[in-house]
Amino acid sequence: MFLGHIKWRSNNYRPPSPYSIKKKILQNNAFPNVGWIETGTYLGETTKFLSKKYSSVITVEPSRPHFNYVSKRFKKISNVRVINATSENSFSELLGNSKDELNIYLDGHYSGDGTFGENKITPVKEELDSIEKSLARFKKLFVAIDDFRVFANYDSAYPSRYYLIDFCKRNNLIWNIEQDIFMFWKK
Repeated sequence: MFLGHIKWRSNNYRPPSPYSIKKKILQNNAFPNVGWIETGTYLGETTKFLSKKYSSVITVEPSRPHFNYVSKRFKKISNVRVINATSENSFSELLGNSKDELNIYLDGHYSGDGTFGENKITPVKEELDSIEKSLARFKKLFVAIDDFRVFANYDSAYPSRYYLIDFCKRNNLIWNIEQDIFMFWKK
């Protein structure tokens, strides 16, 4: 058993879960044979996983050093496109140019030294606004929002958990939470 799994088990399986669990959650809940848009590439581990399982991955990374790293890493991977931009400046256009079936992984947020966003901790409200404006064009849409645990801290820059739930209710979306991932679907 991996060290991360042992630590997770000793924590009574509370979030955050090991990365292997997050990958299973994404794979078990996303639409098969549908491309992905990912915000927050960081070092590209999720991008790599998704590129092996799905037809295409567009990943948005605002940090120039991380963008340079993942651009080199995925240079020869034909189904990966890396964009150096903030999701606030690129996400609406990406949604507008995507097919009518899409999977989305929202993980673009400041998480300490070396990551982008010291001045804006999370763009999740803007990302959800873009999704809401584009919702009618999608036949199928799956969205996973990572790090759900941070939405409980009312002193943080994150919206409340109720903000996410109200978003889903307002748009007649099916929603669920697994481990540390808030998910919703339009089917």
